[in-house]
Amino acid sequence: MAFKMKGFSPFTKRIDPDAPGTPGTPGYEPPVKRSDLDEKGKKIWDSKHKTKVPLSKHEKKKGTIVTGGNKSEEMNDLEDRIEFLNSDISDESSVMKKGKMVSQLNKLKAQLKKLRSN
Repeated sequence: MAFKMKGFSPFTKRIDPDAPGTPGTPGYEPPVKRSDLDEKGKKIWDSKHKTKVPLSKHEKKKGTIVTGGNKSEEMNDLEDRIEFLNSDISDESSVMKKGKMVSQLNKLKAQLKKLRSN
């Protein structure tokens, strides 16, 4: 016998009254642009839309530096970091350190993929 919550039915659709709606209809709210925000809003926006993957402990210990700048420089930095981590993983004997490096490598690859798609 299945448990049924009072007032819940999987067949009824619940409509969010605060939903942005569709363009051209009453209640439509266009997406927020960063340029429309004040300084406090821009700081919050930037913290939510970070594009840089922070350096891992291993990369900091090796002295890796991220220069950043425009999109192509950021992509070059990510490609270099990926290449360096791949070589470090093949040289590393500790399984624990390898796991952390692979985790960082996956984050870098995901960020590079995101930058290339934009």
